[in-house]
Amino acid sequence: MFFIKKCSVTLLVLCALSSMFLLAAGSPAFADGIVAIVNADNDISEISLSDLKKIYLMKKKKWPNGRDIMVWLPPSGGEEMTALLANVLKIPDEVDLKKYYLTAIFQQTIAIVPGSVSGGQEAARKVAGHEGGVAIVKESEILGSPGIKIVRIAGL
Repeated sequence: MFFIKKCSVTLLVLCALSSMFLLAAGSPAFADGIVAIVNADNDISEISLSDLKKIYLMKKKKWPNGRDIMVWLPPSGGEEMTALLANVLKIPDEVDLKKYYLTAIFQQTIAIVPGSVSGGQEAARKVAGHEGGVAIVKESEILGSPGIKIVRIAGL
């Protein structure tokens, strides 16, 4: 019994220390190297979690410089989509996100559902090609991609 309590306390301390390390690191990434990217000409270097949620729910339609925001959804069923749903939108699954978009179209609060991409390279090309572009991608898939930049997400 003493051994179990000692192990539990040790595990708790290790978890707390690793959490503090991750917070102190200030990484722009979600878990597992998933990041937000924008066009390289976009003036922002950081985005709040709240603003990112508004962008993906299409409630925020312009960047601070006045450019229209062009949202690209991550691949269906992928790690990027899971991170977007769980960490940003707080929506249980993709079906609920699709219902949200369809309801918004019906209520005429948005004109179209955001486009989807097949992966990080396609997302990087699309974001690089649109000054207002934004996407959620695996950082390892977009390293060295021209015309984009990773933005820090304040609150993650």
